[in-house]
Amino acid sequence: MNATGPEGDLKVLRHRVEQAIRASRPREQIVALLEELVAKADDNSDASRFARRQLAEVQLESSPWSAALHLRRLLAHSPDDDTAHALMGLCQALQGNHRMAVASFRRAVALSPNNPWYNHNLGHLLDVTLHTPGDAIVYLRKAHRAQPEQEEVGASLAHCLGRLGECAEAITLTRTLLQRHPHHDDLKRLLAWLEEGAPAHRTRPSKRATPSVQAVAPMPRRRTRPAEAPRSDEAVLAAQLRRAGATDDEIARATRMWRDYELAAKARMCEVTAAAIDYAIGRVHGVAARQREVAERHGVRAHELAARFRELKGAINLTARDARYL
Repeated sequence: MNATGPEGDLKVLRHRVEQAIRASRPREQIVALLEELVAKADDNSDASRFARRQLAEVQLESSPWSAALHLRRLLAHSPDDDTAHALMGLCQALQGNHRMAVASFRRAVALSPNNPWYNHNLGHLLDVTLHTPGDAIVYLRKAHRAQPEQEEVGASLAHCLGRLGECAEAITLTRTLLQRHPHHDDLKRLLAWLEEGAPAHRTRPSKRATPSVQAVAPMPRRRTRPAEAPRSDEAVLAAQLRRAGATDDEIARATRMWRDYELAAKARMCEVTAAAIDYAIGRVHGVAARQREVAERHGVRAHELAARFRELKGAINLTARDARYL
């Protein structure tokens, strides 16, 4: 039976929004649908909170002031929404309001203390904008422990170590990163600065005062690196699962699941898809963590993981203890 009435209309409209986001429709189309949803939904409803969060994400870089307005309305009704606090931190940082950005990221970390991206952005701001590397180091070390192969996280930690006079550790870390990313110019400049003794008269060239939007926002964009061949979807999946702590056997099973999903649904690999596959493999083996925990491990949103898992499960007819992935 089809849903009817205002509540049913909102469900249909929200489904259209989610489809538009997944299909990477034009920004104007997504914004128009979201604004329609905000206008029709009760201000304290799940639909309104969803729409305001998505509007903030879509408008974050082009209009951080407008994004912040949506987030204020969202946080007025959902003060424990860690993602909203993190997005507010980005909005404030993009507007140059660095102390307000730090305050927002502190709230996000308090609500989700193990999220590596929140810890990274908080530590980055404390180091680069408030010039308090001693306060920053604990957050940057925590982020690096969770994401040891992520070059931006490692570079921020090395920069902070350099400012604290721990150049030997910072040089070792930066050289390790450069072995993985030999064409990364920022890392080369960082290493040169560290080898000079991290002189106080200048910080690392091109070190941004604004944290990475990609590191927090749940609508990630692919990065390209000069002189490196693009990685296959399977390589992207394996790399993300490995960062999340998966074993070689788990990665092999996840790769089989990805091939089936790609064939059945013409799916595209992204962070959310990898997280959903990770969650699905855990369910098949009866050892799945909660969706929120898996989402945090991959730096994505729990509701996006849930939606992608439903698509995956339906596309490949996934069952409990599915023999194809045992």
